[in-house]
Amino acid sequence: MLLLIKPTLKRRKNYLKCSLDYKGSFLVATILLIGGFILETILHEYRITLPKWPINLYIILGLIICLFVSGRFLKSKVITWLSNVPAAVSAISVVAILVLMMGFIPQQRQEGFLQLFGLTHIKNSWPYLFSTFYLLMVLGFTIVKRLNSFKLKNIAFLLNHLGLWILLAAASLGSADMKTYNLYLMLDRAIYHAEDANGVMQQMPFAVKLLDFDIDEYPPSLGIVSNDNFKLNIKKGDKLFEVNSKETYINGDWQINIIQYIAEARFKNNIYETSTTMGATPAAEIKATNTVTGVEIKGWVSSSNFLYPVKTLLLDEKYSVAMTIPQPKKFSSKIRIFKKVSDYYDAEIAVNEPINVYGFKMYQVGYDEEKGKWSKISSVQLIRDPWLPVVYIGIFMILLGSLYLLWMGKAKN
Repeated sequence: MLLLIKPTLKRRKNYLKCSLDYKGSFLVATILLIGGFILETILHEYRITLPKWPINLYIILGLIICLFVSGRFLKSKVITWLSNVPAAVSAISVVAILVLMMGFIPQQRQEGFLQLFGLTHIKNSWPYLFSTFYLLMVLGFTIVKRLNSFKLKNIAFLLNHLGLWILLAAASLGSADMKTYNLYLMLDRAIYHAEDANGVMQQMPFAVKLLDFDIDEYPPSLGIVSNDNFKLNIKKGDKLFEVNSKETYINGDWQINIIQYIAEARFKNNIYETSTTMGATPAAEIKATNTVTGVEIKGWVSSSNFLYPVKTLLLDEKYSVAMTIPQPKKFSSKIRIFKKVSDYYDAEIAVNEPINVYGFKMYQVGYDEEKGKWSKISSVQLIRDPWLPVVYIGIFMILLGSLYLLWMGKAKN
């Protein structure tokens, strides 16, 4: 009888050891991921709706209590496994894979297997829910394990792990409270309504009026194009010729020099002249010389816009000189924000320079591209994320823990 019991106990011990190593941890993580994808395909018509305030807060607090009580008072092989390194590595790996996929796959509705498996809405999919919950459990039990035997040398560890737990919980469960609106501003008109993520117009607690719109553009460039298909005649690695360059541009048998350049011009009497009227376009007078035959050609080139057609300089039966359309370097809007008719203030918003407006973050995102610098429309995006300060707290804790580790390392040296 004892001979039969000993092999059985040995097999159980080996099974437990296997379940605690990397192989077993990654097996569990893979099962959760595959199970999530299977469930997503079965319930693909019912997308997960994350709970909003205050339900998400109750869930977070309840999860914290369960983790602390279980990790503090229960002695379980499962809890021991969840608080070990292999489980942490497997959990982080799976979440990292999903986050990378989120970056490479457009998160918008589209037909096909990507939509079926939830890869077009990863943050609201079953695989992401299972993987995130798995990581929260692993981090939570790891934190509680260190708290049970707290030492000063564990401060950095706790700051890093607790900060990551707070960041992950707030970013995941708090995302349901984030609101995004698109606001389309028109010159000298107060706009009170914005379009939400579902395309429904919503009234804002404030109004915005566009006072002025401005674009800072890169100088246009010149290039030699084919007369047949308007395709650039340029070798790989070569660059186009900027109109404000004082150098000579050589392309094949042709040498091009700039005689004069006008950043804003209008076409009149077969020439371009300086103008500040709406629709003014860049124009350049150039001289093209054929280095083989010595033939010289002078004329104007200009890029097209909503008012003027493109103007090219014919060189021969094969090629012409053309100017590119100027590309925006920076665009900004001067706006007036109204809380009431008599309560307002002026501000300026630019790309990558958002402003805070009554609890919203306002971003400059677009304009009327057809009219370019003469646009009378400016589109901005309003984002309200009440959980963002909590996310910042998590990031700050991770940074503090990293600095503490750095300081301790220098102190030992």
